[in-house]
Amino acid sequence: MTSCVTRPPSTADTENSHGLEELAEIVAEGSPKPVESERDVFSIGPDENSDTTQPEEVADGLSEEERIAASLEERKQAKDVGTRVIETPKRPPNPYLTFGERIVVHEDGRITKPYPMPPGKGKRMLDLMKLMGTQGMFSVEIVEAGKAVVSNADVIQAVLLNNWDAELYQNLRAYPPTDNEVPMADWLVCTASFELLEEVEYFIELFGAGVPQIEIEAQVVELTETDVLDWGVPDASAVFPSNTFIDSLNFALPNAESANEAILSLGAIQDGTTVSAIIQAVKTWENVSIISQPKIAVREGGKAEILNTEELPFFNVKSISDTGTFNATLDFKEVGVKLYVVPRIIGSETLALNIDLEASQEAGSLTTVVAGTGPNAADLQTPIIAKRSVKTVVYLKKGEALILGGLTTTRTREVERKVPCLGDIPLLGWLFKSRFNQVTKSHVLFFIRPRILEGTDFQRDF
Repeated sequence: MTSCVTRPPSTADTENSHGLEELAEIVAEGSPKPVESERDVFSIGPDENSDTTQPEEVADGLSEEERIAASLEERKQAKDVGTRVIETPKRPPNPYLTFGERIVVHEDGRITKPYPMPPGKGKRMLDLMKLMGTQGMFSVEIVEAGKAVVSNADVIQAVLLNNWDAELYQNLRAYPPTDNEVPMADWLVCTASFELLEEVEYFIELFGAGVPQIEIEAQVVELTETDVLDWGVPDASAVFPSNTFIDSLNFALPNAESANEAILSLGAIQDGTTVSAIIQAVKTWENVSIISQPKIAVREGGKAEILNTEELPFFNVKSISDTGTFNATLDFKEVGVKLYVVPRIIGSETLALNIDLEASQEAGSLTTVVAGTGPNAADLQTPIIAKRSVKTVVYLKKGEALILGGLTTTRTREVERKVPCLGDIPLLGWLFKSRFNQVTKSHVLFFIRPRILEGTDFQRDF
């Protein structure tokens, strides 16, 4: 037996055969007109010597040209009817490119994917999905343990695993180590067709993961002005004549400055009395500006904390005995700036900020206990803390910023030491006294600018 393989005719071969058959029929009917000159090819209008009479009409009322055109149209329609159109089947989408690698693809085309959620949120999400199912969005079937599952491509089969993801924390410094299991997430496992799982993923992204993020940029400006006048007489003496009641007078009223600067020496002799003095006077003005620009991102409704503090050490006296001994511990007090912000989105372009601001600093010290006796005595100082706080709720539009000011404190310190009676003499009394004046002004300004983070903000390079 001899077998042969015949190649099926291609579409191009079929079209060529139809074209030859049509040409043969037209030639047999005698419709083509031979080309006798160039004018027959390139002429547009009728020739003046040509016969402009219309061709004879056949019995059916059509001219020869119309009959040929109708014949060609009939053959074309017959060919279109007889030709079978082969459509290329649409390639199904790749589920791994759409839903990621953590999926299971079943033989019937359904797909299973787990969705981790914070503890307690899985049940609320499943309840919301069932509620939306009653409104015709999709149908949800809860799969329970020990229950037979029937494959259904029109239903979303969901399994809720409460506290499925947990982390085991161990105290490695204790022996034996102690274990503490902390729930981390619930898992909502959904099984559905490709189209339904796309709807589930969009639903979870919209109601579960699509929480807006807000960036809070704060600029803290701290201005401190210090004006100091330090006047003192570190050494002064007066020697009187021998026949006077007072032989000599020496005294020292030094100022707070330890360095030998701004020193003026005075000396005079009058009627046998010798006076010499060293005067030290210092005038100081300081201006300190501290600018910090912390930036933090927080979810809508969450609490953002910005802290800029330091700790002041002091001795906390616990008890004092009858003999004067005492028990004290070293403690710390925290001073600085604390800013707490809770942002909430109202509508699409309005932010409500719940702000709690506290600024504190050391305002002085207080002597609580004198340790020791005699020249070895020492004072135990406890710092005095001054606090200022602001609590408010503001509404801001896009591009608006908030300025919090008015946190200004003025601290004045005056210390004067003098020789009795002599220090009260006008003008001349400055030679018999020392004075220390210090005025400190502190200003704290807050500039807060919130901004709702959008999709492009999470795609920027770090």
